[in-house]
Amino acid sequence: MKKITIHQPEFLPWLGFFDKISQADLYVILDNVQFEKNYFQNRNKIRISSGWTYISAPIEKNTLTKNIYEVKIAKLNKWKIKAKKTIIQNYQNSKYFKDYSNVFFDIFEKDYDFIIDFNIEMIKFLFKTVGIKTPMIRASEISDENLHSTNLIVDICKNTNADIYLSGPSGRDYLELEKFGKIKVEFHSFNHPVYKQQYEPFLPYMSSIDLLFNCGANNFLKIIKQ
Repeated sequence: MKKITIHQPEFLPWLGFFDKISQADLYVILDNVQFEKNYFQNRNKIRISSGWTYISAPIEKNTLTKNIYEVKIAKLNKWKIKAKKTIIQNYQNSKYFKDYSNVFFDIFEKDYDFIIDFNIEMIKFLFKTVGIKTPMIRASEISDENLHSTNLIVDICKNTNADIYLSGPSGRDYLELEKFGKIKVEFHSFNHPVYKQQYEPFLPYMSSIDLLFNCGANNFLKIIKQ
């Protein structure tokens, strides 16, 4: 039985993203849907002493009508300098920062034209580091971008020979289940773990680098599945 999951390529994704994909046999990168401004496709949260802040990549203007794979990063050189400084200031004393920071910043500081390329490279780094072996493929390579919502999801499922589709919990609100036919639909459920952060009290829903730098790769999957 082949289980797939489909998800937009988020910017330094949160823990639920990794839990969901670790349960699937294939991750389909949903890159042929409209980019969402002020969502998690170009920003995410990190823990700081006063609470949390966003780390974000600036994008070019006029993106609201573009698909994710078409959206370019704005040519503003200072955003990476600012983001790197913020990450170092808040994680340099965390237990595992030195173990992963060099490779992380090597990838972070490369030149990327499109936000999807940055996101995918970071997701690949995190998968490899924490031990997620789920293969990935881009939806734009296998599906019809003129389809939308349930029709697009079903098309992707059929084109990947999926027996089971693992949806996010919000799928209960919009998926037309009758269109899936013999394909079984399951809904992902995630209980956010509590772990030792650099600052107290604990705050959930941070980028996955928060767990990586604080608790290490060997503990990453154990913690998100506890």
